[in-house]
Order: sequence, then structure tokens, then C-alpha cells
Amino acid sequence: DAQPGDEYPISFRSDLCKVIDQEGVQLNITYVDGKIVIPGTATTTKAPTTTTSEAPATTTSTQTTTTAPVGTVLYGDTNVDGRVSIADAVLLNKYLAGKAEMTEQGKINADCDKHSTELNLDDTTMILKFLAQLIEQSDLGAEVA
Repeated sequence: DAQPGDEYPISFRSDLCKVIDQEGVQLNITYVDGKIVIPGTATTTKAPTTTTSEAPATTTSTQTTTTAPVGTVLYGDTNVDGRVSIADAVLLNKYLAGKAEMTEQGKINADCDKHSTELNLDDTTMILKFLAQLIEQSDLGAEVA
């Protein structure tokens, strides 16, 4: 029922929060209270492009990307950035609403609840339970009896 412009405050109790990496090592994280703001209509702008044609030039571009090896599943990591965060739950909800796309690896990582064969809000719930420390990372994507 959220509308564009709605704001929801977020508070963290650092004594209740722990963040672990995919190897189970606890990370030292600084928590900052804030808010979630439901955005209005998105606008996209392009940076101006400058072209010079005096002499041929060679351009070298370097981009560093951190990803898990191909085929490695990190359940909950829907945006495939190597960690599970609130951004993953947001992306999954947008995908389920038809408002965003996910990579094939993102869709595999999103399948956190094995009660059904397709992605749904139960998968988002599993991510949120993990982020709220109600379940362990190993519970994401685990087969259930």
C-alpha cells in the first residue's frame, strides 16, 4: 500500500545485528539509522558526450567487478553483488511486481524458499528473516521436509 513519497523510519540495534560473509565470518559493520523512501517516477539522464577527432586515440577502460564464480549460488543475493542485503529483498519485490529485471543468476539466488517451484513473496520473506537474524544464512534455499 506504499505510495510515492511515503517514508518509513529504520532503526538498528547494533546489539541485535550481526553481518556475516558467505564463509560465515562476522563482519564489522557500522549501523546508521535512516529511512526507506518510496520513490516517485524515476527519471533517467545521460551525461554529455564529448568527441574529438584530431588523431586516432586508444582508450583503455578498467572496471572491477566482484562476483561469485559462475554457477555459485548465494541464496538471497538477487542483485548478484556478493552479499545479502535489503537491496536484494527490494529487487525481488520489484521483479515480482514486473517493475525490474533480474539476471538468470539473480533468479537462481532468489529461490530461497523451497516450498514452491517459482519465485514469490515467500522468497522475499526468507531474505527478510535472514536480515532480521531470525534464521541462519544456511536456511536460505535449504530443502524442507
